Amino acid sequence: MWGWPRNGRGVARAWERKGRSRIRGGTKCANSNGTNPRRNDAMERSPHAGNVIASRFALEREVGRGGTSVVWAASDLTTGKHVALKLVAPQEAHDPVVNDRFARECEVLLRCQIRQVVRAEATGYDQTHGFFLAMELLEGETLEQRLARVGVLSAAELRCVAKDVAKALSYLHGLGITHRDLKPANIFLVQDGCGELSAKLLDFGTVKLGENADRYGRTEAGALVGTPSRMSPEQARSLPIDHRTDVWAFAMVAFEALVGSQAIDGTMPLGQVVLAVCFARLPVPSQLNAAVDHRFDAWFARSTALAPQDRFDSVAAQWMALSTVLEPSASSAHRLGRAARRVRTVLIDATNTMTLPPLAPRRNVGTT
Repeated sequence: MWGWPRNGRGVARAWERKGRSRIRGGTKCANSNGTNPRRNDAMERSPHAGNVIASRFALEREVGRGGTSVVWAASDLTTGKHVALKLVAPQEAHDPVVNDRFARECEVLLRCQIRQVVRAEATGYDQTHGFFLAMELLEGETLEQRLARVGVLSAAELRCVAKDVAKALSYLHGLGITHRDLKPANIFLVQDGCGELSAKLLDFGTVKLGENADRYGRTEAGALVGTPSRMSPEQARSLPIDHRTDVWAFAMVAFEALVGSQAIDGTMPLGQVVLAVCFARLPVPSQLNAAVDHRFDAWFARSTALAPQDRFDSVAAQWMALSTVLEPSASSAHRLGRAARRVRTVLIDATNTMTLPPLAPRRNVGTT
């Protein structure tokens, strides 16, 4: 039985307390002289351009940074290739939860052999900088960066991106893996030589492997794994999750790509965000952007049903329904067909009524 607590305020207050405990936790670990040994160690471990990791990867420039990791563009001194090298953030180097998730990400990427998932090149451990993960160096931008630059995607663009994301998620689900943190920042857009848009899935540090309970399901702050404003209701309420959590997140990504804003405002206080995820009625996409097809409203509503069993059974089925929505509607195609026939008729009529000049008499070659 899928049940919800009658009083959502209790959920919100609990999450607010978790947020405050996280803030208080950041002031621990001070020596009697007022210094923080973890901070000093982090300063010593901080990577810099020119550092060589594991006697193989020469760091060139920082290209990305998250809460627990940092990504550098690096040169592989063994092969001469350029790679993206992901390192555990120095301040998190001694955190067993962070290191466990980093190892899990390495394991997942080494198992994934599909174009729609970023390719892992090598993994290992460096005595100074800790664990590392070398991946293919991608040229392009994340979906988050694209939306910040252009606002929204066209239906055709979303179709290209969503198709690749759906393939990646379906592949992961077939391996018993749930991503748990699907969002525009974790979708990288690339264009081939012909200008064709494609997408690759990034960041697998929060994945759930198989049906077993997550040994590190909560951070040391007590917060759940993932991005609160993009969590499914069951994820936000610490209930068991499966691939249908990714079904919810996939719909949230599509919503933001077409509407230009998040379905749930992630800038609200944490408790309010969780309360909205669990209880609020989500907005109707076409009411926020008149250009959105009304069929997308129904697709989004089913994808984000509160109870997982009321959503699409799989991302594959979800994508098939979305691909139909993103195609030109039958009425639009019919109107275009009628317009084309009218233009063809006008051209034929104009040719039939056109008065042509008489042909000049032929001259026989060789006559005088």
